[in-house]
Amino acid sequence: MSYETLIKRIERMKALGDPSSMQVRQALTRIGTVLKAQIRQNLTDERMVDQGHLRQSIEYYVHQNKDRALLEVGSFGIKYAAINEFGGEMSQKQVRAMFAALSRRGKLGQRKHDVPVVTVNKKTGKGIWRKRPFIAPAFKKHSFFIIDVLRSIGKA
Repeated sequence: MSYETLIKRIERMKALGDPSSMQVRQALTRIGTVLKAQIRQNLTDERMVDQGHLRQSIEYYVHQNKDRALLEVGSFGIKYAAINEFGGEMSQKQVRAMFAALSRRGKLGQRKHDVPVVTVNKKTGKGIWRKRPFIAPAFKKHSFFIIDVLRSIGKA
């Protein structure tokens, strides 16, 4: 089940009851805990952990916004999380800074067997950062769990 399909199914579900109820908050906390662990595991499995800043930034927050209980799961405070998840273009300056940082840490030239994360256009000097999703696969893997937990709120 794709991430988009999961969101649509959740939106089509009947009201879950009082969003401020302890039952709703506990269900969202349960989902957040599972997703946080899976996202962190995805980063490790995909060898996306260098110093661990991105992995440590993965959190979840349950809060209420008007008449809705909300669960936010993802990376908070790390600028490069989005470009890893979705891919994107880098300027010449960003490419140079990245390679300089890798060189300073002694990481340049390692892992030659890996698919390169950045492909540099030799004419323009711009880089294309390939996407390496780590959040969406967690939602996909646990989509049925998420729906089951949300359905269980209405049954209790």
